[in-house]
Amino acid sequence: MNAFSFNSVKYNFWPLYEAIKLYYPIGIPHDSSLYINYPGIKNLTAVIIENIHNSDNYNRNWVSFQKEISQKFNIEVIGTTYGQAPSFSCDLIIENFEHNQLKRTKKLSLAVSLAGKFFTIYGVDETIITDKNEDNFDSDFHAINALAVSPYKEFELVFKDLKSMVEAKFTSYKFVPFAINSMFIKGLQVRYLFKEECTIYNALFNHLLDTYDTKKSPRGDKHYGYDDWLVEDYNPENDINITLTPPNP
Repeated sequence: MNAFSFNSVKYNFWPLYEAIKLYYPIGIPHDSSLYINYPGIKNLTAVIIENIHNSDNYNRNWVSFQKEISQKFNIEVIGTTYGQAPSFSCDLIIENFEHNQLKRTKKLSLAVSLAGKFFTIYGVDETIITDKNEDNFDSDFHAINALAVSPYKEFELVFKDLKSMVEAKFTSYKFVPFAINSMFIKGLQVRYLFKEECTIYNALFNHLLDTYDTKKSPRGDKHYGYDDWLVEDYNPENDINITLTPPNP
């Protein structure tokens, strides 16, 4: 399991941990009364209700932004916001191919957290095969072929421009790198998922990355965005590099 860790001399990812600690009772099971009555959980629930379940706020703060994205790139944007998870989210359809029962889609997934000033973007290459049944209930078989976790090849231009749009719309929000998103915090559980331990992505955003095996190597640089989290007084000249070599024969 990929536990939460980073070079604290060089990077300051503590705001992520502080946001999670503020809202989630780490070490308490999500199905217990203690969890449900934790002040942070109550506060996070109130934030979700105010921003998502209040249709006026939701349309003003998010749906309107989805329309801006669609108009800028002249592509289809599909809302994926889940009413129990602490984020706004949507998919930007970059490519779409359909033939008979086969559908292949390339899209950028965007999530903006309600648990702190954070957002993330990743590209998805997915395939869906629809099995037509006689009872008119079709079965879909879904597979994610690959993730692009930085501005990479066919996703590069839109990825970069989308990141800039989010930063202009949501002032002071910071991009969370894939490497951090896929890390676990021991004892962290979220209310909307039945998982023993959850990722930072689950706590700050949603569950949509869970369908992909994060142990596989993604396309692009999984540490993309780390430089946005450099400590203020970091000086690379102070880095100590140690190289171990075998003794001379």
